[in-house]
Amino acid sequence: MKLLEALENDVGLTLVCKSCGKHQPAYVHLMIEKHGPDMDLTEALKLTRCFFCNGQGDLTVIISNVE
Repeated sequence: MKLLEALENDVGLTLVCKSCGKHQPAYVHLMIEKHGPDMDLTEALKLTRCFFCNGQGDLTVIISNVE
């Protein structure tokens, strides 16, 4: 799934850091600003850092609001 598709379909994403265990929302609109609308969601998540411990690419994704 591309980032733009995730945004348009209002896919709710929560990220859980494997290092510190904290939950954080995935701000898809900010990922689009940084990586562009055509980047694959899984690739963008590999580049996303944990807000709390700054770990990169070690996030588990919880998906909600999928139609």
